[in-house]
Amino acid sequence: MSILSDAFSGKICVVFLNSLIGILYISTQRRIKFCQCPERTFLQFSKTEHLKNTQIKKRFHEMIKNSQKEICIISPWVGKYSEETLSFLKSAAQRGVQIKIIYGYTDNISNERERNSEQWIERYKHELGKMLTLKRGNTHVKLSICDETTYLSGSYNLLSSANGYIQKASDEYMLYEENRQEAKKLRQEFFGDM
Repeated sequence: MSILSDAFSGKICVVFLNSLIGILYISTQRRIKFCQCPERTFLQFSKTEHLKNTQIKKRFHEMIKNSQKEICIISPWVGKYSEETLSFLKSAAQRGVQIKIIYGYTDNISNERERNSEQWIERYKHELGKMLTLKRGNTHVKLSICDETTYLSGSYNLLSSANGYIQKASDEYMLYEENRQEAKKLRQEFFGDM
């Protein structure tokens, strides 16, 4: 076993050997141990990015551009800074992508911000037509899930944030993850009844 490089010592590797899938462990003594994974073992690989401010909108728009089946969005408010996002959503809808939006921070529609959201929702209905499913909520969650494979979650109001459009916008943060298992869980939890 002396042919193994020190770079592999103490490492765990996933291996595909003919039709076997297993875990290969190379000890610090350069001994190899192969453990076959049981049938139906699901190996989860994910990519995570920590995004701030303008990086968020850029990643969100990339998710929409790359969507193939469904985009799910939760944003307490909808507003004028979502104009660019609406154009990306319209292109997705024209490709046959279903768009599901949960919006609304309070049940009090007499609140100015809530009234403004309602006006924008009317525009979304007009632009996205039958590809749009809406649900009025009572939420402060900010989340987007694309094709049950990727998601964004954090503090950024996806359909109303001024960040990137005006100088004095507050700092925002979101976690982006390519993780089917977590994306499916989140979709079921928040959009299972839509």
